[in-house]
Amino acid sequence: MNAGAPGLRRQAGMALVLVLWVITLLAVIAASFTLGMRREAGTIRHMVEVAEARAAAEAGVRFAMLGLTESDEELAWKPDGRPRQLRFGDATLVIRVRSESGRVDINHAPPELIDGVLRAAGMEDGGARAALVDSILDWRDPSPLRRAAGLSEADYRAAGLDYGPRNEPFLGVEELLLVPGMTPDLYRRIRPMVTVHSRQAGIDATSADRDVLLALPGIDAGEVDAFLERREEAREQDLPDPALEWAGLGGGGGLAYSVEAVARMPSGLEQGLRVVLMPETAAGREPYRIVHYRLEGGA
Repeated sequence: MNAGAPGLRRQAGMALVLVLWVITLLAVIAASFTLGMRREAGTIRHMVEVAEARAAAEAGVRFAMLGLTESDEELAWKPDGRPRQLRFGDATLVIRVRSESGRVDINHAPPELIDGVLRAAGMEDGGARAALVDSILDWRDPSPLRRAAGLSEADYRAAGLDYGPRNEPFLGVEELLLVPGMTPDLYRRIRPMVTVHSRQAGIDATSADRDVLLALPGIDAGEVDAFLERREEAREQDLPDPALEWAGLGGGGGLAYSVEAVARMPSGLEQGLRVVLMPETAAGREPYRIVHYRLEGGA
């Protein structure tokens, strides 16, 4: 009996090791499962927060619509680009409304104003600017004379492109990337300055940014900065915006508005939304319809 005791002890030891190994394995599996559940729960929480922030940003667009249609002049929102901060649920909203007439409409602007945009964006070579301006005009112009004088489909193919000029108005500013001579970097710089929604040949100085004003023919930075200083002083004193007499200016604010709504959640997550609004003529609908919609942030 004593001779079998070591064997029993060895078996008991092996059983103990096996039990400990099984317990360790189960603990690892449980920890892995718990970690996976926590990660999944964190992912779900993030998705919910992104959805809440997006809903808040969309609510900001509706606030802008209400502000633009307010009949009381003291309460009505002016499309001057000044930030307005509101609370919506857990989100803090920052909303800016601008007139699209503060940008250069690439379907209606004269050549000298388009040239000014390229110059303000840092395109210094006058010859290259002239060629790109001509290509932009060629793209948007349906007239037979322009088609005869402008770039042909053969010219596009010679540039390595498998399409020709549209010979119709730009549907969106993104189409500028299809025009020969337009680079992604140049497009990125001019994108905030241009539109297809103002439907005006000139720009409205009361809602234009500095870069857009610098695109005006013959103006210099000192004159633009002096005007912007006067404009800001007038707004701080709740006075009408000052006038700027210059070639290339439009006569009014137009009917299209761009709205930028940014929702910031308590965690720091931000969801931005940029839309362009046009008046809605159909009865029984919202006062404005959204003709351009772009999400920013929130990933």
